[in-house]
Amino acid sequence: MSATSSFLARPLFRAALLAGACLATSCALPSLDVTPRYASLSLDGDFGASSSNVTATANLDEAGLDDTEGTPSLRADLKWGMPHLILSTHSASFSGSGTVDADIELDGDIIMAGTAVDSDLDLGVHSGVLVFDLFPGKNFEVGVGFGATLLDLDVLIRDQGSTDEVATDELIPIPVIALNLGTQIGPVELAGYIAGISIDVDGDKASFFDADVFARYHMFGGKNRVRASIVGGWRQSKFDVDYDDGGDNVEAEFDLSGPYLGVEFTL
Repeated sequence: MSATSSFLARPLFRAALLAGACLATSCALPSLDVTPRYASLSLDGDFGASSSNVTATANLDEAGLDDTEGTPSLRADLKWGMPHLILSTHSASFSGSGTVDADIELDGDIIMAGTAVDSDLDLGVHSGVLVFDLFPGKNFEVGVGFGATLLDLDVLIRDQGSTDEVATDELIPIPVIALNLGTQIGPVELAGYIAGISIDVDGDKASFFDADVFARYHMFGGKNRVRASIVGGWRQSKFDVDYDDGGDNVEAEFDLSGPYLGVEFTL
């Protein structure tokens, strides 16, 4: 992990201090929702790198990263009074063969446009957000808040005709602002979560958008506690980052999205 992976640490530290103060003042009895999920995720986007300015990026579909991957994920919601802590993690791995339609240069190695390549990409999105319900105790929720997302990016592109390869492995923390919505209609709950930001710190840039919308059907158990529900929804994580990797400039724009099914357990 390069030094640029901490380029947004200062606002995250301030957010953590504020979150701790908010949690310490709440004394309501908390509830915990844990939702293991299985998602079918597709990937779209572009990737580029150069020892100077990046003038063109390679399309991921052309490089062979155009499959849909099934992958497990997890979300947990901790609620007590107004505060609502949302934790989630999902990741996917993609591999394929194709050609790059732009020159890519990293660590002194260059893969020229038109080269046949084998491509591997691992992408993880790990988030923690604290929102505050503006109407606690009602059968609907409107919450606003803040948090952070950690992007775990690992890209490897190999020239099929030689030993040349380009690779980057980066952890990128991004502070976010968030909006959480929900309403109850009989045994069905409709909910949506949106978080994002666009930021530029010391020349490193990041633009991030994350959405999680779902319907939840109460299957059995208590009304508010010790219950199980089936969940179906859609998750999309889209980001555009520009960072320095060992003196080289990297630009990556990825869109990871797809439907999921899961079971929620409420304690």
